[in-house]
Amino acid sequence: MTISPQSPAPYPAPMPAPVARSNGLGIAGFIVSLLGFLTCGILWPVGLFLSFIALFRRPRGFAFAGFIVGLLGTVLVALVVGFFGVVIFSMAGLARLGAPGVQTIVAMVETQKAVEDFNRANGKLPDDLAGEAIAARQSDGWGHPLHYHRVGPGTFELRTDGADGINGTADDAAHTFTISGPEAP
Repeated sequence: MTISPQSPAPYPAPMPAPVARSNGLGIAGFIVSLLGFLTCGILWPVGLFLSFIALFRRPRGFAFAGFIVGLLGTVLVALVVGFFGVVIFSMAGLARLGAPGVQTIVAMVETQKAVEDFNRANGKLPDDLAGEAIAARQSDGWGHPLHYHRVGPGTFELRTDGADGINGTADDAAHTFTISGPEAP
């Protein structure tokens, strides 16, 4: 009887190396969120959106980082746009009047400064008579004097009669100012 040499037992086939998974959309969202800094915030909402979608895929590291950067940037842009939007729309009553409206805004700011100087010097806002004298030093964009009215402690209103120069008509514009200082509420 002959014994044949046995061949060694075959080794199991090598297991393929695990493939490192990546989340391409998460990386893209992170990069776009970072580019928001260079684009003055224009790309932050886009990065936020891409990163949000990528959060539903694994791995989530870059997606989460892009989401946070995009969210903070988008909130910052929203606050800045909201602030300036309120300022612009509050002055829309005067801005709709064109160049005279802009001149009126400048006259109101100058009058506001003069009223605040009076407040610092006297510890109180001027009454309506004294305030009207201060406001009358400035003219609106149509050459009409501004009008002053004390609304309450630390608050006063400046009004223009508008293009027609008649008080109480549709083209009148007013703005209320609140000051800080001795008489502030």
